[in-house]
Amino acid sequence: MDNTLVSVPVQRPSDINDILNSLKRYDVSVIKDLEDYLKVQCEQNFSDVNANLALLKLYELSSESLNDEREEATINILLLGLCNFYNIDFELYLHLLPVYVLADVTKFKDLSSEDSSIIQFCSYVNKLKELYVLLTSAKFTKFWSLLKTDDSYQDLVYDSYLADSFDSNIRNLIFNVVYKGYSNNNSQIKSKISSQLLQSYLNLNEADFGKFIESKKFFKINGDHVLINHDAHLIKNDDEEEQKHVSTNAHNSIISSENIKFEQLSRLIKESLEK
Repeated sequence: MDNTLVSVPVQRPSDINDILNSLKRYDVSVIKDLEDYLKVQCEQNFSDVNANLALLKLYELSSESLNDEREEATINILLLGLCNFYNIDFELYLHLLPVYVLADVTKFKDLSSEDSSIIQFCSYVNKLKELYVLLTSAKFTKFWSLLKTDDSYQDLVYDSYLADSFDSNIRNLIFNVVYKGYSNNNSQIKSKISSQLLQSYLNLNEADFGKFIESKKFFKINGDHVLINHDAHLIKNDDEEEQKHVSTNAHNSIISSENIKFEQLSRLIKESLEK
């Protein structure tokens, strides 16, 4: 598990970095900048957790009510979290949403038009949470079945900024999770998994499944199974040390902070008292 909270994507522009490392991250006037940056993340297929958390926090601080732009941005942030379900990005995002989003929407009655839009938003968030639970529970086949057979889930995912990359992102992460589980994240451990099972996990037809496995280093289809680290004796010691490093880092505690200097916070408090 990576500490995505403190990692800085190489794609992060200097103006966004300036926002995140100053009092601007609490200024609602930068919401548009962070929303535009969110679109860039989706288009270029990377995720900046710190920036997305800052945007959700500004939504929380802003006096404006939920609108189409904010709903769309929030859904796309949650989808980015789904695409990195091995880490806790999705849960971090969820904690910055209004408390009502996980309410049982079936119990609401006599709603105004504004309330109806909020209930619809709650429904969207709950659907994404359901997909997240399936992924983190390693119920990958059920995840694909729900996504591919229910139009409401498909509309959420494939009408988003991530429409073109979502499936491949999820598929590659599932593959990595399977590798870690079957090899204990050790390139020297040989193992195997049922081809049929792995194919269902990845939601690929037979031809595409074969191409997918061929593209992966140290994996090979052998009859009814996929061999993992099938030529492990060819792996150099450098690779083994790197795997040990990854395994060690996966158990490190996640420590995060907002990089705001004490003097800046003091000034912010003083200004608020003077108002």
